[in-house]
Order: sequence, then C-alpha cells, then structure tokens
Amino acid sequence: MKMRIHELDKPVEEGHRYYSNFNPYAMNMLREGGLNKGKMFTFKNLTENDSIRTKAGTSYIEHITISLNEPYKAKDGTPYNNYGTYLLRTYFEHPEYFRNSYAFSHNVCPGFFFEVADGLGFHASVSDILLRSYYTIKRDTDAMSSLILAGTKEVLQTTRVTNDPKAIDSLYRETTHTYLKTPAGLFTQVKLPVEKIKNYVDANGVSHKNDSLLSAKISFLRLNNNSSDYRMLGIPSAILMVQQDSLATFFEKSKVPDSKTSFITTFSSAYNAYTFTNISNLITALWNMKERGVNGDPQKGIAPDPQWEAHHPNWDKVVLVPVTYKTSASSAAVTNIEHDMSLTSTQLVGGPDNPNAPIEINVVYAKFK
Repeated sequence: MKMRIHELDKPVEEGHRYYSNFNPYAMNMLREGGLNKGKMFTFKNLTENDSIRTKAGTSYIEHITISLNEPYKAKDGTPYNNYGTYLLRTYFEHPEYFRNSYAFSHNVCPGFFFEVADGLGFHASVSDILLRSYYTIKRDTDAMSSLILAGTKEVLQTTRVTNDPKAIDSLYRETTHTYLKTPAGLFTQVKLPVEKIKNYVDANGVSHKNDSLLSAKISFLRLNNNSSDYRMLGIPSAILMVQQDSLATFFEKSKVPDSKTSFITTFSSAYNAYTFTNISNLITALWNMKERGVNGDPQKGIAPDPQWEAHHPNWDKVVLVPVTYKTSASSAAVTNIEHDMSLTSTQLVGGPDNPNAPIEINVVYAKFK
C-alpha cells in the first residue's frame, strides 16, 4: 500500500460536526509548503524482521512507522534539521504551547492528514497514534530518550470514507434483497405498516382501532452467503432501528436507543436474523404523530393539515443502521452508540421484487373494559 502524509495548516476545531465525507482538501486545511511525504507500507509491517514480529510470547503490536527525518521549515520560515528538532526547540522556547492539546494544536502541530494514495484491500482500526521525537541527553555519559505525544480522547480524530458511487448505486438498484454495508455504505429502509396495524379488522369483523397495542415483533432474515472464499466480509453484529427523518440528528446529538422511537438488536446466528422483539411504542408514536398532523392539536397550537402525509412522506419509514455500542457495567444499558466503521456486508430479505417469504410483523392487542 501507499499513503501520503500531509501537514494541516489549521487544526480540526471542536464544536463542529464532521462526517465520514469530511474532505481536508475541500476545506483548504492542508498547509502549502508543509510536510508532504509518501510512505510505502503493509499492515503486517514487513519492514521489520520476522524474528521480531513472530517471536513466541512477544507482545508485539502491528504498527506503521513514518519517519520525519527530512529537513523541516516552520510556518515562520525557521529551518530545522527535522520535525523532531522543531518540536523539541519549540518546547524549550515556548513551554506554554505544550500545556494542553488546544495550545499545542493551535501553536505547534495543527495535525496530519493520512491519505491512502494507492492500493486496494486495506482496512484497519487504528487504536493509537503517537508522535515520537528522539533526542540525546548530554551528561557524564550520553543517554538516548524520547518525547512521546499520544493522540488521546481529547485529540480529535476523524475518518474520511470514500465509496465508489457507481458500485454503491449498482447495489442500491438491486431489487430482490436489501443491503447492510459498512463503513458508511448502505442501510436498509423499512416502511412500517402503521395504518394497517392501527386500523386492523380481524376475521370476525372486530376492529382493533381503539385497542392498545401491547407488542409488535419483527425479524429481518439474513440471506446466507454460499461462497467459501475466506476473504468474504463479516456481517454487522448489531443494528439500530431509527426513524428515517431522525437519522442524522440521532448521531449528531449522541442519542442512545430509548425503546420508544429507536431500538437496537444484535444478530442471532441461531435464527440467522435480526429481531426486534417489541416496537409497539414506535408504531403507536408514529400513528399519534400522523393523527396529530392531519387532525391538528389545538392544545399545542397545531392546525389541521389534510396534506400532512404528502408533506411528510417518510413519516412511517425507519432505517436499519449497523452500529457499535457500549453498555453500563452495572445496568447493561446502552451508554454510547456509533456507526460501525469496520468492514461488514450482508443481504437481507426484502426489496420490491423479493422472491422469498414476505417479512411479517406479529402484533398483540389488548382491550381494557
């Protein structure tokens, strides 16, 4: 593989939303005349000997080392032997610049953009990014040491994902199934039969319009991949169901599933499906929203709108999104949820020309006397 390392001209500021299509080029964030270096690499770091990487009992961590030993010129025009010399001399001249990550990024190092420039088939989850400078301490005997600056939580990192539009569009147009693909690839849209459920009349002619909806269970069956190729991608381990119109704000506002309008479930290998055991709260909430929009709500100052459904075409649609999440150790409640940024892909039963059995939703009503 080949990457190119660019020095940023200004830092990625906090307080802004950055999406997976964030483009430093388009934002004019790359420093003209700054570091711009190419690097050939492999995920297994084949620049090191096998004896180091495969030694029994070793705690070796796969890593990619990028040397910045070339002469470096700072923004003010001062030349340095290399980037490490620039960091160390700046530290002694302005120790206040190293007081916190904000001062460091705005006065010393705005950051770097790592761009994959050539090669296919590489995807890695980078756990840590370190900026390491080596120096010699002059005492009775010289001693080598290093300054390590680690990219911890308060140092903002953002990932840019580029998909082939033609390939994505080709998959989108397949009609005999739907897709879940990550990272930032394809989601599955689901139109829930809200009106059919709320206006259901059973075989005995009994209407359930005024009954309470106790439960609504729905499963999305996965289509098996019969390929034996070991390179096939894994499948998403968890998916989020969220209203389509709320998809962006759900992640922007760092929300978690509330089991009312958003739900999370994990893949069941036993049933080869993703099952949401009870989305009755969502069905009821969508119905009430539609009724309030069409008929109005004087108490809330909402005027009737006979064209409400035309103005809100996605009111009964939800999206299935592959996610990763964290839970509380004490209660198992979801405390954080994010888009799944790993490489996964699977097909689900569905689509306008679905050749398989239709997706069913099982509901239970209750009538209170």
